[in-house]
Amino acid sequence: MSTLSDDKWTLKINENIHKVIQQKCFGVPWISVKNSRNQNADFFGADRLPLVFRFLEDDKKRSMIN
Repeated sequence: MSTLSDDKWTLKINENIHKVIQQKCFGVPWISVKNSRNQNADFFGADRLPLVFRFLEDDKKRSMIN
């Protein structure tokens, strides 16, 4: 239980809470992804995983072509 009371983790949790509020997160799972071209995308829901994979796969395909 000492890990839970560690200030480092409390600060990280608070940092993450503020980050998702800024992103206007409205539920879980909330997935934020950044690809190698430094593009960001946010996805909501486990049913969006194919879109997450497509976002990252498109990036991978482009990098293989160039």
